[in-house]
Amino acid sequence: MKILEILMVVIISLLPSLFWLWYFYKKDKYEPEPIKMIVKIFLLGCLSTVFAAFGNETLIKISINSNFFANNSPLKTSFIMYFLIIGPVEEIVKFLVIKLFVFNDKNFNEIMDGIIYGITVALGFAFIENILYFYKFANYSGRFINPAQFQEGVFTICVRAVTANIAHAIFTGIMGYYIGIARFSVEKSKKYLISGVIYAIFIHGLYDFTITIFPSMQYYVAIGMVLVTYGFLAQKIKLSLSMSPFRKKDSENLTVIPTSMDAVTVRKDRICPKCGYRNPIRMKFCQIWKTYIR
Repeated sequence: MKILEILMVVIISLLPSLFWLWYFYKKDKYEPEPIKMIVKIFLLGCLSTVFAAFGNETLIKISINSNFFANNSPLKTSFIMYFLIIGPVEEIVKFLVIKLFVFNDKNFNEIMDGIIYGITVALGFAFIENILYFYKFANYSGRFINPAQFQEGVFTICVRAVTANIAHAIFTGIMGYYIGIARFSVEKSKKYLISGVIYAIFIHGLYDFTITIFPSMQYYVAIGMVLVTYGFLAQKIKLSLSMSPFRKKDSENLTVIPTSMDAVTVRKDRICPKCGYRNPIRMKFCQIWKTYIR
């Protein structure tokens, strides 16, 4: 295979992930993550594709060899495939990257960071997936035997850019929000970690399952799913930014409350039952004492 051809495939496959990474990174407006951390988590997301592929293949083979799919309707088989195998494997692998390599890092210092790191690992994952999908249109020797095959690969990546690529970012971005809550809550942190993984698995499984059972409308269904789930993620981003300890005093609704540590700027309306300080109305935890608000 020609080096130029490989380079073109890599660049075309990488562009959608870089675009969405830039798009979401710009939303972390109060305290953006260090670029070196973004690169690190992106590369680990790329690597996680290998483990996800191994997990998916292993579980599918076990299911086939044990006749687990025997006598099942196509609908039931698809449900099992996406909700019990592919969704869980891929989201758990991405969760482990965040939990093992960034959860306790000093740069993870606000809830929004959980969303950004979740999106980053997901887009690294999606980048490698793009390459694999691209080469589905190559022949067995790994060569594109005519320009039409290459064009088909480019078309596939363009479609995935507005469907599967951003969908991966949404799934794990939502999970990242709950990881962020868990990172800063003293109580019930495991509850939020588990909730985040379950949400991501369910949305991922629903996305794959829905586009599979409506093959003639899969592009429209995929875009519809992306729009709906993006709305959910956008709400989590807005909420996370409202809770950022790096948010500047930007309105009369901000007040400075002296504490035993330093003067801390917080928004009014939500009082922590443990320490009595006011927090944003939709706050999930006290920004001063890092105590979860019930």
